[in-house]
Amino acid sequence: MKPTAAFAVGLWTSALVMTAVGLVYYWVWAGNLVKPTLPATDSCVTELASEKQENARLIAEVQRLRETVTELRSRPAAEPIRRIPFRRVQSAPDIEPWILEATRNPDMQSLPKLEQAALQNNLDALDAVALLADRDKAETLTRLCSSPLLNEAGKQRATLLLGATVELNPHAEELLLTLTGNPSRMDSAATGLETPGFATRLTQGTGIIPPPRFKPDYALRLRIVTNLRASVTDENLAARLDQVRDKLVQRVGPVGQP
Repeated sequence: MKPTAAFAVGLWTSALVMTAVGLVYYWVWAGNLVKPTLPATDSCVTELASEKQENARLIAEVQRLRETVTELRSRPAAEPIRRIPFRRVQSAPDIEPWILEATRNPDMQSLPKLEQAALQNNLDALDAVALLADRDKAETLTRLCSSPLLNEAGKQRATLLLGATVELNPHAEELLLTLTGNPSRMDSAATGLETPGFATRLTQGTGIIPPPRFKPDYALRLRIVTNLRASVTDENLAARLDQVRDKLVQRVGPVGQP
């Protein structure tokens, strides 16, 4: 090859090499331009750590919830709660003023008027009749105790009051013996014989002297209970009369001593 031709070939070869190298650098530079950059700032690092902590907390909560469900399933079934339905309790009516006045300051018309009110099942009037039993030897109370006009509550209350005032009524024992076939009324009579100082609304904060207005005769009461006990056949009533008799025996001892 001639020197001139060789020189020309060298020039062209050098130009091609330099162009190729330039193209390579261009491609590398262009690639760096399009490649996305992810700067690792302090805020990103902090947010990532916070998310990791939150995920760890949620995983722990889920684990505790699973353990709680497993424990509840392993427990025996609890009995259902029984709810008592609400019932409004009606308060007792106020005592009529005339009944209080008739008991505080009785006159000739007090007992007849109280008797009529008691026949209408006014228990306050019935109690007032018992508080005034010393004025008519309990005759009004005896009529009420035998009256068919009283309802069951009135009959039981009248029987209790009759037993509580036996010292004032010469026919009390005779009347009580006719009731031995009625266990509920005989139980009321036993309560009255046991407690001569019977409780009543008329004596609670009204200024009326509470009963008894007589001296209880526990020996008389013991004899009446003994006779009633011998006439009853109901086992529960017999046991009740035995209890009353035992209490009266304890009272008769101190009373009978000189």
